[in-house]
Amino acid sequence: MSRWIHSPVFDGVLIVGPAVVSVLLVLFVPALRAEHLPAWGWLAFVVGIDVAHVWSSLYRTYLDPDEFQRRRTHYVVTPLLCFGAGVVLYSLGSLAFWRVLAYLAVLHFVRQQYGFVMLYRHRAGERGGVDAVLDKVAIYTVMLYPLAYWHTADDRVFAWFIPGDFVTLPAWTAGAAGALSRHRAGRLRAAPDPAGPPRRATVVGKARHRDLGPPRRGTSASSPSTRTSPSR
Repeated sequence: MSRWIHSPVFDGVLIVGPAVVSVLLVLFVPALRAEHLPAWGWLAFVVGIDVAHVWSSLYRTYLDPDEFQRRRTHYVVTPLLCFGAGVVLYSLGSLAFWRVLAYLAVLHFVRQQYGFVMLYRHRAGERGGVDAVLDKVAIYTVMLYPLAYWHTADDRVFAWFIPGDFVTLPAWTAGAAGALSRHRAGRLRAAPDPAGPPRRATVVGKARHRDLGPPRRGTSASSPSTRTSPSR
């Protein structure tokens, strides 16, 4: 069985490639470094990629008759439970509602990288429980520093949905998280790995992408007058 999900070129272009391309765009397209995202950037990156990929999941779930019948209870009950939880959260205040959504979104993006690593583990024939735990620790630690930095940097005012949806942490937490993140990334690069380049490229590449992370200034990721959120 191949270690790659599809092939080296396919995996490199569609899994690792977006992280590289997005960083290059920010570095070499001055308009994307401005305080406010231009309308064309919002249409291309928010509507064309972020929103489109969310709605496209409908074709794999609710609009797929076989899949919907296979997990009918799941697809019917889950939205109802989420709606009820949202009503309860909003009753506690709008900030509580949007803050929980912001952190769920961040967890979702971190877990995407974990999912790719688990796919490569499967392709490599790895079944060991201890290795799976180590992979999980590696993913979360290499993502820890950028997340901590967003919460502490004074010159990066970044909101996911509304101003203040991310809490503020003491500055020392970013330094501690950075040391742990880079230590784990270095150990991962040096360690023998049956899954080889696919897994290491996913973990280390995505970690470097998040290190460059969000733009220097911004408010919300939801409109063309503001910045897009990182690495959706």
